[in-house]
Order: sequence, then structure tokens, then C-alpha cells
Amino acid sequence: MRTTFRTLGLLAALGLLAVGFRFAGADEKKSDESKPLTEQEFIGKAIDGNLAGINLSQLAKRVSSNDDVKKFADQLIADHEKMDKGVLDLANKKKVAVATGLSPQQREALAKLSRLSGKDFDREYVDIMVKDHEEAVKMFERCEKDTKDEAVKKLCEDALPKLRDHLKEAKSLQDKLGGKDKK
Repeated sequence: MRTTFRTLGLLAALGLLAVGFRFAGADEKKSDESKPLTEQEFIGKAIDGNLAGINLSQLAKRVSSNDDVKKFADQLIADHEKMDKGVLDLANKKKVAVATGLSPQQREALAKLSRLSGKDFDREYVDIMVKDHEEAVKMFERCEKDTKDEAVKKLCEDALPKLRDHLKEAKSLQDKLGGKDKK
């Protein structure tokens, strides 16, 4: 019985730690963007971004009737699943606890998109992808520049070309669909 409580306590502590990593630095962007991210913050944010890309794109595959949007969603799912595996492998090597569920922001975006259909859905999905990929490119570039850890640097170097391609494609779709630029 004591072992069960000890195990449950440890799992709860790890869960809180993982949630802390996921949201670590959420206010950092507002207060000091020049402050380097810790490995834990970077890993948590990278996983969060990958999950957002995957989940929102899975919804786009089901809801969109636009072939270009569906093709883009397929590509995002494939690429972000690969990137997520790389980040999770890094987290395991570094022994960093991470949350793997949807963040409140992701749940909110998913719920908002779920209420839309047709061209409204397509435009909102693509607008979100532009915004999210702009933020991801900035974060990965910043981490690549600031980190002293070779494994983290390599992960950034490997991911950045894909993230930039996604951003370019999302902006192209945004122009085609008449979406708004949310810079």
C-alpha cells in the first residue's frame, strides 16, 4: 500500500513537472524574447508545436474539401510526426519529462476550427498554420543560435528547413484562399 502511494506520488510529481515544462516560458515571450530557452523549455515547446500541427492537420484532412489544404495537411502530419519522434528521443536521452497531451491553447484552436466548415475552415486553419510556423521558425532559429548543446543544435538544424518550407507553403495557401496575414 505504501509503495502504491509512493508510486502515485512520484507519477503525480512527474506529471506536474511535465506540465511545468510544457508551459515554461509562456510569459517569457512577453517579458524577454532575448533570454535563451532552457533545454527543457525548448523540448516542451517543440513537442507542443508538433502536437498542434498534427492534431489540427488531422482535423483539416477530415473537414476540408480543398485538395491543396488536404495535401498540405498530409505533409504536415508526416513531417511533424518525424520531428516529434526526434524531439521525444532527445527528451529521453536528456531525461526530460514532457507532457504529450493537448495544451489548453491547442484544445481551444481545435474547438474553434471544429465549429467551422468550407472556406471559413480552410482560411482559419491556414492562418493558424502561418502563425504557428512563424513562431516555430523563430524559436528554432533562436535555440540553434543560443544552445551550447550539440544534440539540441543538430535537432534545430535538421528541423528548420522543413519548418521554413511549411511556412512558405502555408503563406502561399493563405494568399490563394484570401486568408488574413496575422503577423
